[in-house]
Amino acid sequence: MNVLLTTSPAPAKSPFFCNEKRFPLGVGFLLSVLRRAGHKVYFIDNFLKLTRFWEDDFLMRKEIDFVGIYASTICFNGTKEIISGCDGLRKSGRWRGKIMVGGPHTSVDIESIPPPVDFIVRGEGEHAILDIVEDRALTKIVDGKRVEKLDELPPPAYDIFANHQPPYENTVECFPDNPVFTMNTSRGCPYTCKFCSVQGVWGRKYRMFSAERVYEDIKWLQKDFGVKGIYFREDNFTASLPRVDQFCEKLLMDHNQIKWLCETRVKPLPKEILKTMARAGCKWLYLGCESGSQRVLDKIDKRITVDDIRNVINWCKELGIKCYTSWIIGTPGEEESDRAATFSLIDELKPFSAGIHVFIGLPGSVFYHEMLNNRQYVYKDDLGLLYSSDWNKLAIRLPAYLAEDKFCPSQTLPFRFYKKLVQYALKFGEKYPPMGSILKKCSRSEVITACSNQLVKLFN
Repeated sequence: MNVLLTTSPAPAKSPFFCNEKRFPLGVGFLLSVLRRAGHKVYFIDNFLKLTRFWEDDFLMRKEIDFVGIYASTICFNGTKEIISGCDGLRKSGRWRGKIMVGGPHTSVDIESIPPPVDFIVRGEGEHAILDIVEDRALTKIVDGKRVEKLDELPPPAYDIFANHQPPYENTVECFPDNPVFTMNTSRGCPYTCKFCSVQGVWGRKYRMFSAERVYEDIKWLQKDFGVKGIYFREDNFTASLPRVDQFCEKLLMDHNQIKWLCETRVKPLPKEILKTMARAGCKWLYLGCESGSQRVLDKIDKRITVDDIRNVINWCKELGIKCYTSWIIGTPGEEESDRAATFSLIDELKPFSAGIHVFIGLPGSVFYHEMLNNRQYVYKDDLGLLYSSDWNKLAIRLPAYLAEDKFCPSQTLPFRFYKKLVQYALKFGEKYPPMGSILKKCSRSEVITACSNQLVKLFN
């Protein structure tokens, strides 16, 4: 069969950062699975650059039998546009293929998928997509069987991504070497953070590639693509400390000088494993810290302490590992004193970088269902995202929070961070989402004036 897999275009406006353009590894695994089974694959990345392929003769010229669309909640309006375009070709009689939709959105909001879709994959796609393409799917909704032994999967289609035009991002800020390729070596998360929707997509059972497989893939990427660094883009790279230790030992034994960074939690992350990671080339950790208030950490079921955050960041400084830290303000039940504790902790620790995000209810998360059931939101947008009464207030005030004298003297927080926050508040403070009285109290000119004043304080 001839199969086209495509991503959905990024939205013009979003409360989330959508400008990072790295390899879509989930789609990459599907491309490789299809190729291994003997099917001819095509790939169009609309998230990287919108092509509107349904408006020309691409599907007919390539004799595409199936179009598979990767759907995320943030990009779902773009998903619907692709579905409508492909279905329009069928209605006109120009194309006779089938439409498949998968991705995280189908796992958390399957009811929103438009009727013209022929197959909806809920869960993991590697087995499901073969069942559909090879005519073994018996129902419209196909529950994807989990891949229990990830080592059995082929590597993602790196050859397609490496040669893609326009190119993907292949650099990172923590070291100058490039190209830096992304890898995803695990699925699932055993934790139950209430703001997170990962459990609704991957489940709680943690599965992973073996240390041997991860290392062999890296050697292959070095040999065939000249890779100089690896960015492990996954929810919790260090969830299995024995695997991390084995992986690092393989790098050290072979004197492999690859540099790498990963996303992970602050617990469990003992100092000894951090020492090993640093020796084995780890240069940067992306840490989900979330709050400097123990009350909030307990309320969101983060299962860490403030001292855990403090220890890991200080240990990383000793070891030369830079920390990008992620924080959330405005979670249900948070108070002003809790936010003050968060800013105070950031000021105390001065991590390499800090991303502060205003809480939004995500489909598939515990907080989302609580907000729906208890009507603890004032606005639900067309993607199903839930906004509390604090959202606009906090989004507008965030630059002001950061401009307080007790916080801003830290020179470790990059200029681009503050600049983006100000732009963020200007872009969404008045218009999005339209939440009545909160916004009526603050005109656009007042927001601009306030943010301009903060810029003066920050940079003069």
